[in-house]
Amino acid sequence: KVLAQRQQLADSQIADAEKARAEAEAMRQDYQQKLADAKQEAAQLVQGAARTAQMRSEEILQKARADAASIKTQADADIAQQRKKAINEAKDEIGGIAMEIASKVVEREIDQRDHQELIDEFIRKVGDAS
Repeated sequence: KVLAQRQQLADSQIADAEKARAEAEAMRQDYQQKLADAKQEAAQLVQGAARTAQMRSEEILQKARADAASIKTQADADIAQQRKKAINEAKDEIGGIAMEIASKVVEREIDQRDHQELIDEFIRKVGDAS
């Protein structure tokens, strides 16, 4: 009877151990599956973040290029306007000098020497103006 009880107890312990081993194996497989799913999800998140970063980078570069082109266009227009203004100012000044000389010529009769002096003066003033 004692031997039968011991045999029954041993069989019960073996069955419990086998059941615990099966449960542990099931838990291990479940853990491995969850770990694989988490790794896959993390990889997808990293790929998504990389795609988003690439698209954002391209947007920033396109905006920077557009801004640079706009600034260059505006600078070119400003330069052209300033050049035109300088030319007009020079023309006005040269016109004023020419009028001044013409009025001096009209005021008096000039000889060859006076005529040459007026021309030299005109050239000096034009040189100073530029």
